[in-house]
Amino acid sequence: MTKKILMSMTLLLTLCFSFVSCSEDKDDPQTPKTSAKINLELPINIQAKDFKNALVQLTNKATKVVYSVKEFSKTEKGYTAEIKDIPVGTYSVLAQGILTYEAGGKEVSIEVNTINENVQITENSSNQINLLLNVSTGKEGFVISEIFFRGTQTPKGKPYFADQYIKITNNTSKLMYADSLVIMESAFTNGLKHKYIKDYRNEGFAAGAIYMIPGKGKDVPVKPGETLLLALNGKNHKSVNANSFDLSNANFEFYDVSTNNYKDEQNANVKDLERIFTTSASILVLNMRGNKAYAIGKIQGTIKDFLKNNYYEAQYNNDVNGKLMTQKAYFLPSAWIIDAVNVDMKDNPHDWNIIPVSMDNGFTYCSDNAKDKSGIGTAVVRKMKNGKYVDTNNSSEDFTPKATPTVK
Repeated sequence: MTKKILMSMTLLLTLCFSFVSCSEDKDDPQTPKTSAKINLELPINIQAKDFKNALVQLTNKATKVVYSVKEFSKTEKGYTAEIKDIPVGTYSVLAQGILTYEAGGKEVSIEVNTINENVQITENSSNQINLLLNVSTGKEGFVISEIFFRGTQTPKGKPYFADQYIKITNNTSKLMYADSLVIMESAFTNGLKHKYIKDYRNEGFAAGAIYMIPGKGKDVPVKPGETLLLALNGKNHKSVNANSFDLSNANFEFYDVSTNNYKDEQNANVKDLERIFTTSASILVLNMRGNKAYAIGKIQGTIKDFLKNNYYEAQYNNDVNGKLMTQKAYFLPSAWIIDAVNVDMKDNPHDWNIIPVSMDNGFTYCSDNAKDKSGIGTAVVRKMKNGKYVDTNNSSEDFTPKATPTVK
């Protein structure tokens, strides 16, 4: 009996050791091995100085074995590395890291990543894995879906601007969180050309007004296709202007604590956006002429550090008297911008960009020119296709100009 038990235990231990050995040796010795060159291309408009915490992981889809690469050499377009002794097969490839570069005269760091789920590594061939690094803000997928900046008219024909608003939509198929998303109006004006001494227009967004959606990370959930209404004043404007609309159901409002006699209204039932910066000494009014740009983005780091490090004085010499002129702004590099919409008057020459063409290679409008009043009461509304908002980074194609406001 004892002998049988000992034999059984011996057989069981042998089986266990065999199982452990097989599970640890996941690579099939019969599978040929080869090498592959990994090429990482930088995001547009980024000239990297350094690539920190660089990591590429190749996961074999058949065996689940992970192969990692951490050392890269700089190339003209990005970074490269070679991985050797990798079994032939199909791989999921993940690349990530932190790029350091210069924008707006400052050193900027931004997280980048990308993934390709179906990379084929073959035998006896020159395997090239080409990956385009994408900027990661954690807020990708939000778009500006509508801007109502033109205002309305009262029945007596007087201009009314308190009913301005911006709409932001989750254009993905997953739950997103809008906490800490910033909403901005440009400091620069389309049609007013200046030769800036330090000109960063091709590197990012110079903001003249910045407001932020409050929250600690998951306080502002936005379901797929759901929209946030950001009202200049979250109230029922029809009560004072029959030609306006009811914005009392807004998700947030642009409330300002004024430093002069112009006081803002505050709706206790509508949450306030956090005011980060504005050049206005009183209350915010979106540019009613319609020749600014608007953007949403994600500030990297703390607001305190941002205000300390990203202040920008855009200076130029007056063409008439030669006097040095200064426009105050805060600069956000392109990598921090999630979506941008360039607004201009239709008849302007459009030969002087106030934001990089990578953000918006066109424009949308509510006015043909400075004398045109036909756009009063209209909005710029993003087009939809197959249940999603169109986003080609060209507002001339993506938006319907002089559109009926959707809040009607």
